[in-house]
Amino acid sequence: MNLFQDLKQAFEKGMEQVGNQSQRMIELTRLNGKLKGKKESIQEMYNKLGQLVYDEWEKKQQVEVTGEVHQTLEMIQDLKKQIVQLEEKIDQLKHQNTGSSLAQKLPSSDLFANTGSPQMNPKMSVPVAILYLCPFCAHQVKEDDHVCSNCQVRFY
Repeated sequence: MNLFQDLKQAFEKGMEQVGNQSQRMIELTRLNGKLKGKKESIQEMYNKLGQLVYDEWEKKQQVEVTGEVHQTLEMIQDLKKQIVQLEEKIDQLKHQNTGSSLAQKLPSSDLFANTGSPQMNPKMSVPVAILYLCPFCAHQVKEDDHVCSNCQVRFY
């Protein structure tokens, strides 16, 4: 009966760790989506800024910093600060200790200790393995990778 209790405990602990990792990956994905949106907004602001500067130059053959140009520059600066904050959150989340490590093993127990047979007295240990997958092509990547080696798409 002890065997089934040990298996149940090992399974429950493994499921808890999988759940924690899943939540972490969901949060990383959410933050990366926000980060991508902020970067796209900056690109739009750059385009708007270029158009404003060109329109001003075309009128007077010289460039002055108008109120609208100044406002766009401030918006870009604000977005860059938000990007830095998001990148810091992502970095913290990526390096967060989730209470387990890849090298950690679940507790082991003597499964057949009362059988009297020395060859039937193995130690049960279940290794914990975490796979990191590219969110675009599902190719396995390393934990600290930022670019998929298979599809070459940048993530995190």
